[in-house]
Amino acid sequence: MARVERLELPGSGMHFERRPGDPSGDGHPCVLLHGLSGDETSLWVFESALPHRSTLLAVRGVYVWPPGGFSWVAPEVDHRYRPQDFAAGVTAVEQVVSACLSSAERNRGLILVGFSQGAGLAFAAAADPRLPVAGVVCLAGFLPDGPLQRVSGLPVYWSHGRRDPLVSIDEAREQVERLRAAGAQVTFCEAETTHKVARECLQGLRSWLQEKGLA
Repeated sequence: MARVERLELPGSGMHFERRPGDPSGDGHPCVLLHGLSGDETSLWVFESALPHRSTLLAVRGVYVWPPGGFSWVAPEVDHRYRPQDFAAGVTAVEQVVSACLSSAERNRGLILVGFSQGAGLAFAAAADPRLPVAGVVCLAGFLPDGPLQRVSGLPVYWSHGRRDPLVSIDEAREQVERLRAAGAQVTFCEAETTHKVARECLQGLRSWLQEKGLA
């Protein structure tokens, strides 16, 4: 398995990590988007569930979170997150993707993998025409408030805990149905856990990636 590289985008102050993919492969690049107070190292725990031939990019949030770590939304935002609250994060992802992936990799389509707040960013980024998105993986996450855009036909894998204290299972189920009503192809895995990703849902993610031709 390729070594993870720690990098900074020149002139931007943006930090990220990259695991190069197989140069002769045809895997879909994955962009890993951490949750509130995390950083670019937070989501490598899920690496084994992701395509081993693909390039993985793990990006650091664009705002410093005062208690520690980083955020994709400005700390002063005190309402339920809307797509526009993620605008700076979407731009950061687009810049890292453009700088670090070949045109051939980008044209295959990205898999956006977001945990918690990072999942909100993933859905906001999927709506941006600058990013060619092949699928979204929502881990203990949520939809930003507002109309759904560019989700018709979008493959989505959603993992959620029935005892999640931050985003309730009822809210997650309701949002999954909103996605389906808008035409998204959603696979939903719920498990008896809290604000975490259960082992069975990680196994389900591996199967989903294969079934969708994304592995």
